[in-house]
Amino acid sequence: MAGPGHVDVELAFKEMGVFGRPLPQHLNFDFWNADGVRLSHIEVLSQGAVAHRHTDADLPARQRINLAVSTQWGAIKVGGYYEIELKGAVEAAAPVGAGVKPAEPEPPVRP
Repeated sequence: MAGPGHVDVELAFKEMGVFGRPLPQHLNFDFWNADGVRLSHIEVLSQGAVAHRHTDADLPARQRINLAVSTQWGAIKVGGYYEIELKGAVEAAAPVGAGVKPAEPEPPVRP
């Protein structure tokens, strides 16, 4: 839940590379409202170092905003370490913190 008021969002991503070598990778952060309308898309590109992005907004009313985090599309799934920091007029509506685990995707199935 966010608003009314000012919200600051700090995003960070560090790619994990392939076989110990840095590889340019991006992570997508998509913000959606409760009606399923995408409010913002932010891509964070990392190659060997932690990359940071910042966004902010002044919200006129309290509203639910969902955040989807996804990797770049490709034959090889990539990953790394990411952080999301929300400051200002925000309140978590779901569990947050170091002990929270993401939902496991279904394993790929060959036809």
